[in-house]
Amino acid sequence: MRCKICQSEMRDVGTKVSAQTERVFNLAHCEVCQFSCVSNPRVDFEQIYDEAYYRGEGADPSVSYETEAGDPRTSRRYEWRGMLRVVQSVRPVGEETEWLDFGCGLGGFVEYLRAHGFRRAVGHDEGYAARRVETLNIPSLSARDLDSANGRFDVITAIEVLEHALDPLAVLRQMCSALKPGGVLVLTTGNAKPYRDKLTAWSYVVPDVHVSFFEPETLARAMRLAGLTPEHRGHSPGWTDIIRYKVLKSLHVQRQSWSEAIVPWPVVARIVDWRLGVSAQPVGSRGDEDSSA
Repeated sequence: MRCKICQSEMRDVGTKVSAQTERVFNLAHCEVCQFSCVSNPRVDFEQIYDEAYYRGEGADPSVSYETEAGDPRTSRRYEWRGMLRVVQSVRPVGEETEWLDFGCGLGGFVEYLRAHGFRRAVGHDEGYAARRVETLNIPSLSARDLDSANGRFDVITAIEVLEHALDPLAVLRQMCSALKPGGVLVLTTGNAKPYRDKLTAWSYVVPDVHVSFFEPETLARAMRLAGLTPEHRGHSPGWTDIIRYKVLKSLHVQRQSWSEAIVPWPVVARIVDWRLGVSAQPVGSRGDEDSSA
């Protein structure tokens, strides 16, 4: 198959079996830009991202979005707090900031932002999530709304979204188009670089739902192709909280507690980041009006 980023020929690097369906998925890697992907992904999106998925009973049982939505002490709040701090380290933001959380799931981060004074924050998702967000009265954009939102947003966040995209360049171009000139895209996605030669052993490869994998330079290349200017900012304020949540998630700790609160998270986060490069993925910014052309 051809690489979704640079169109070079990709090579097969092994298989991974779905823990949910026992389906065998093939993994491919591009030696030119280091993009990796599932080469035979599922496309039955309504079945993958159904109600069970958002209840933590689907392809990724490590997260229950429904539980988080009603829990003020969910450990996910560390990730939300961290994302806000990362964005604040990138550019000034305030109550008038036009903010889109792309791939918002059930809208938890949008609610968090609005509770912290960002009254123009909205979300976007599709399928079951879009319908559920509407019932929860969380401000969101439909696919049609997003298509007509050219140049609207100062900030777009995309928390663990790009790895789900079959066509990540198209998704990046869509987000670039929605940014104002000078707007920024801040996203998180797994760093594939430490696993370049052992992709099948990477726990992040949940092949029913995670299908696209980026090294930092790969993502920077994809951002440039999408009309964005990438910048590697590294371990800025906020990453301690984001990594804290990721560690707790991997340990299946879904709620804040005194036992995890005594952990020296700044030290732990630095060690994890040094080993796995969690904060190494770039931030993207949109330049002039023609940058997404």
